[in-house]
Amino acid sequence: MNGEKRYNWLSSLDGGISLQSYSLKTTVPFVVLFLGSVIGTPIYLYYRDLTWVAGAMFLLMTVLTLMSITAGYHRLFSHKSYQANSLVKFLFLFFGAGAFQESCLKWSAEHRIHHRYVDTEKDPYNIHQGFFWAHMGWMISGKDPKAPHPKDLVSDPLVMWQHNHWFWIGLVSGFLFPMVLGYALGDMWGGLFFGGFVRLFVGHHCTFFVNSIAHTFGTQPYSDETTARDSWWVALLTFGEGYHNFHHKYPADYRNGIRAYHWDPSKWLIQILHVVGMTWNLKQTPEEVIMRNKVKTQFHGLELTKFKELDALRQQLYAEMMERLDEFSHSKKAWIEAKKSMAAEKIEQAEKDFEVEIHKLKDKIEHTRQSYQQSYEAWCLFLQYAQKHLAS
Repeated sequence: MNGEKRYNWLSSLDGGISLQSYSLKTTVPFVVLFLGSVIGTPIYLYYRDLTWVAGAMFLLMTVLTLMSITAGYHRLFSHKSYQANSLVKFLFLFFGAGAFQESCLKWSAEHRIHHRYVDTEKDPYNIHQGFFWAHMGWMISGKDPKAPHPKDLVSDPLVMWQHNHWFWIGLVSGFLFPMVLGYALGDMWGGLFFGGFVRLFVGHHCTFFVNSIAHTFGTQPYSDETTARDSWWVALLTFGEGYHNFHHKYPADYRNGIRAYHWDPSKWLIQILHVVGMTWNLKQTPEEVIMRNKVKTQFHGLELTKFKELDALRQQLYAEMMERLDEFSHSKKAWIEAKKSMAAEKIEQAEKDFEVEIHKLKDKIEHTRQSYQQSYEAWCLFLQYAQKHLAS
């Protein structure tokens, strides 16, 4: 790989795949960053006070660089879950480079391969090859994921500009920027050390948690077809990326946390930018599709064949739930078609008639939504009862 020196790895890691070789190009920076942060921080604090500037620069740079990865590299460029204007794209690419996770083009190419071949040998960070491998072993191994550059990103001048100069851009955005801003606020070295080095060390591992922890620990409410799991505390550390089971089931959705109380600042940033007209075409999975797959996963995950009465009730409640969801879906489709017809209609009286019809259809949507939600509440009560019965 471009003349890199490679050495044999002496031992197997975490019971998974043995790292037979590693690349100095990636291993040395990780080791230096680890030692500099873990050993350097107490030394720094011994000789210098921790100023508010240092703390503020750490927080500011963490937000700027990681949000550029989550909302930018990941949701905008990798999954095209929304569109953004050139200024937003530039800022994501500029500060994303400061996260030092390679160029957006390379990052996105490898991530698309991960989704296409998740949990297989072709998956660059396949969790079945070990926790450490998924966390960072795949990077220090020097193994080439052989991810072709996506044509849609290659045709983007901003993406290619960043790809060709990402390292130097990263030095400016990830280190020079916090150092200069820290100097302006009265603590240049605090801005550089905590806004640059310590922030980078923490940011790396928070991002890597999604590939390791979120494929090992957590819940699978939407699908058990892959190892991806929802973890609210990983979401706290990654600006919403921890709702990983949902994301793998619906990768094109601009949201990861779909509930109002889900911690997903990346989603909120995209929504705020949408309000001011800087993002558009936000892709969102229909609620009935999400609910259908969620209940389907719960249905197949509950084994009651030994309890005929409970199993019969399970079948009945499940059928009722699917029926209510079908009614809700049909009412939504009718409303959408009516809106399309109204948009195409030019006669004023016809528009008034359409308004009345659309109002009725909207009322029907709310009625059918309440109907399926009541069915879901009954389903949840049944799950609680059945689980207690199985545990007794």
